[in-house]
Amino acid sequence: MNFVSFPLAAVAVGLGIPALVKGIKGRNIAKPLSIAALSIAALSMVAAIVVNTVVVDSLRDAGLWEDNGPGTETSAESFAEFLEESEELSESAQNDYAYEYSAGYIAEKVAQPANAAGDEVTVGDYTVTLVELDRDAEAEVLDRDPSAGAPDHNYVIARFSAVYNGEGDGRPWLDLPAELVGTDNKIYSVMGCSMSLGMRTVDQELLSKGDTVTQEACFDVPDSALGEDSRLSMRMILAEQNNDEVFWRLP
Repeated sequence: MNFVSFPLAAVAVGLGIPALVKGIKGRNIAKPLSIAALSIAALSMVAAIVVNTVVVDSLRDAGLWEDNGPGTETSAESFAEFLEESEELSESAQNDYAYEYSAGYIAEKVAQPANAAGDEVTVGDYTVTLVELDRDAEAEVLDRDPSAGAPDHNYVIARFSAVYNGEGDGRPWLDLPAELVGTDNKIYSVMGCSMSLGMRTVDQELLSKGDTVTQEACFDVPDSALGEDSRLSMRMILAEQNNDEVFWRLP
């Protein structure tokens, strides 16, 4: 079982490092959660090494384990290899929060009914309208959130107008996550740009029924990924109804 848990823990470290970086930059709940995940992953790797060492020593004492010679890879060497691989993964993931999918999966999304800018669409407890897509938003992003850093490709900002129709308090920054489906079979996340565009979560007001808010989503996307088959998508996952993913064509 350790042969499974050890590499999975190493992968968790690789994924947790960029999450921690983004959590620190975004000053949000991702920071403590990623620290906890990294701690658990590190403890899992240490436990796996200790357990493997104890088992091997027991088998060797019982005469049931034989070393295959000087060319045999040790646990320490394996551990070093896994750390190296996880570091390489984290370095590539730190600057890329776009996830590549199969052409068939993306085609299914593109084939879904898509709304145009200006259309009123029901997304969970909200009525949402795509207002615009600013395709040259680098200056604005860096002005509002300098910690975002220079884009790898090009910053774009999608702006939505949303009316809250639910009961209780509305939290659009949590309820209305947006993604961008590119023509390159990748789905782009706000984590590649700025999750809050410089606005702290504690400074955002809760909504009451009937309140209107402008919701923005920023993405780092190459110009080549923006085309006729690109889509903006949104879904209120925790909505009791109308929680299907909805799509817009790019204006």
